[in-house]
This record gives sequence, structure tokens and C-alpha cells, in this order.
Amino acid sequence: MILLSSGIYYFNEKSSTQTLIESLYFSIVSFTTLGFGDITQKTGFLRLFSALESLSGLVLMGLFLAGYASKTKCY
Repeated sequence: MILLSSGIYYFNEKSSTQTLIESLYFSIVSFTTLGFGDITQKTGFLRLFSALESLSGLVLMGLFLAGYASKTKCY
């Protein structure tokens, strides 16, 4: 998900990220919902996409933690 999103940010001509490293950084920050705010997207599509990436990051990390917790629980 992070690599796909960073590719979308990198190859979009209206993106605020100029290099592949910036795109990867912005994708990681969005996915983990850190949201430093040093890079922000300017177009509506990219803003919506980064919000959806943050939401998917919350869901996927929650599922991972729930799966891990259920495996470590002793019955």
C-alpha cells in the first residue's frame, strides 16, 4: 500500500512531492497517520487519496494488532 501510494504521488504532475524519496516519505507519514505537515498535497484528488491512505493505515494496523493479540492470548 505504501509503495503503491508513493508511486501515485510521484507520477502525478500536480503532486507536492518532487522526488521519489519525498513521495515515499509522504506515503509513510500518511499511512502511519503521523501527519507531520511539512508536505501537504494541493489538489483535491491527492488530498482525498492521502486521507484514504491514512484510513487504510488505521484499519490495517488495527487488524494486525488484533490478530497478534488473539494469537498471544492464553485460553
